[in-house]
Amino acid sequence: MPNGVKISRFTLTGIALLSLTGALAIIFSTHWGPWAYSDASVYIVSARNLLQDGYLGFYAPSGSLELLVHHPPFYPLCLSALGLLGIELLMAARWLNVVLFGATIFMVGAFTYRLLRSPLLAIILSAATLVMPTMIDAFSGAMSEPLFMFTAVLATLLILLFLETDRRHTLFLAAVAAGLAFFTRYIGISVIVSCLVILLLLMQATWKKRITNLAIFSGVSLLPNAVWWAYVYLHTTTLGARQLVSEADIWNRSVELRLQLMELFWGWLPFAQDSAYTYARGRNVLLAIGLLILIVLSLAGWDRWRVRQATWQQRAGFRYVLAWGLFSLCYLAFFAQAYLFTSPPPDPLPRTVLPLEFSLLVVLLSAIYLLSRLLKLPSWSSLIPLFMLLTYGIAKAPASIDLISNYYQYGGGYTSPAWRTSTTLAYLQTLPEDTPVITNQAAAVLLWTGRAPYDFCELSCDQPAGVSYGDNPSDETQSIFRAEKAALVLFYPFCDLPNQPWNQRLVDELNHLTQGLEQVSYSCDGAVYFYP
Repeated sequence: MPNGVKISRFTLTGIALLSLTGALAIIFSTHWGPWAYSDASVYIVSARNLLQDGYLGFYAPSGSLELLVHHPPFYPLCLSALGLLGIELLMAARWLNVVLFGATIFMVGAFTYRLLRSPLLAIILSAATLVMPTMIDAFSGAMSEPLFMFTAVLATLLILLFLETDRRHTLFLAAVAAGLAFFTRYIGISVIVSCLVILLLLMQATWKKRITNLAIFSGVSLLPNAVWWAYVYLHTTTLGARQLVSEADIWNRSVELRLQLMELFWGWLPFAQDSAYTYARGRNVLLAIGLLILIVLSLAGWDRWRVRQATWQQRAGFRYVLAWGLFSLCYLAFFAQAYLFTSPPPDPLPRTVLPLEFSLLVVLLSAIYLLSRLLKLPSWSSLIPLFMLLTYGIAKAPASIDLISNYYQYGGGYTSPAWRTSTTLAYLQTLPEDTPVITNQAAAVLLWTGRAPYDFCELSCDQPAGVSYGDNPSDETQSIFRAEKAALVLFYPFCDLPNQPWNQRLVDELNHLTQGLEQVSYSCDGAVYFYP
């Protein structure tokens, strides 16, 4: 196979149009800014503090600085780098996502063509990336997932390119991409491990050369986090915010994880929303995914057995499918390990398992295409992945369009118009900077005001019946409210639904808690109180 491969103008144009469409989709979905919740607030504020104070972290309510240890630092570092150019940080997150989504779509198509010489499969995989609702949702938020997806996909594709070209600089670039994936999200260790396994299994070289390449990849990919952990340990004497859990919790957690993953897998299927999820259906989906992975591994073994007889196209195809299959297994294994053995566990959400959904979709479409070629089926059989894409697109594209439309009209989270026009938030910003704040929306207050508030949790925590807020001597936050003249800022997320029974219950509880307090501001979205 020649080293220099030129992509056809037609294929390049198709991939570029899909990439441009993806970028425009994110531009529309982030019309009000990327959606933001608690983690996004931490990222934005940490980047802001790095620009202002030279410290990557956030202020605690007490006024002390806390280093960012719960998350790796690469995403806020990227935001702060864009901030140096004068770009407001939320807008920096928005345009970073626009570029990353367009680049990811283009990268998938271009590398697939480069590795497999299939214009059809290149277009199919780029289009599949574009229409995934989970992908649209993830790239519409001020979170680390977009940057992680880009670096993880790039690392896997570069490893495959290295297996073809045997160029050391390609291996180095793959190691850098894998290291940055780990530097973005701690589960990025799965990217490093999957690449190492791919090298170990598929590299055609002497053992000396294999060991050398494995050592180079390991050293380069682990270096960023090693430096960061050393820095964190010197400043905090810890290596992170997660703790190991006791063995007594593992069995219950495994049951919870299995059920949640099965429900997520069910949602990946085309037209799954048209029929209710059941345990039996989820179990069947899980078994089907396991069978698919087993088939992929078997085919890879077959390729190794008949390597001398196989053409380079067949070998490249098997490597491609196997690499994404191994990525799926490694990501799932490390996600399960984190869920079972650490606290707090990662949430099994569509965006947190997005890499698994994406890689399995690539495995499925690629494997079917390559099998049709390997088994020398009629030429029309190579169109089966195209029909599968059309089915997937018909099922998923409406959900993606709805997401884009809803985000365009209403925004999401703390960047929505409701928060941007909040009367309560506006009043809070008029208070003196040294006024302590206690609120039930700490992340929103942190994001929009820069104040580090205390959490108000009395609607979920123990509070003596009939006792007003501030009069419970055993509660430290209430003591601060009483003694330090703190502002109690309560936002009403339920004010739009006054007739709902649970809303009325919350209103009654709040009325009891705030009885006798001095109310200085009130609107539909919230109220501000002081202790009399």
